[in-house]
Amino acid sequence: MNLEPPNLNVPLYKRDYSKLWLPVLAGLVAWTYHHPMAVPQAAISFFVGGAFLWFAFGSGFSSRLSHNKVPFVRGLWYVIVVAGVVMFMQHVIPFLHALV
Repeated sequence: MNLEPPNLNVPLYKRDYSKLWLPVLAGLVAWTYHHPMAVPQAAISFFVGGAFLWFAFGSGFSSRLSHNKVPFVRGLWYVIVVAGVVMFMQHVIPFLHALV
């Protein structure tokens, strides 16, 4: 009697590409927020803005705070993230664009 089922050559799992796609999409969102056409400014928007957006919305630290048991902590984190993203995109990224 065969105890092991036959091999069907079907993968039992799919690769999780979210750890790759989320930072790339965050960079694209940061780029479309400013829409610079010069290559150095586009690189700053993509990499610096994308890294900040990914940290604010997609990192494990952000996930832990946004799923905290205490509603006050969740609300405070939401306010900090929204205010931080708006201030970062309106003040820091244009400042970095001016430096290049």
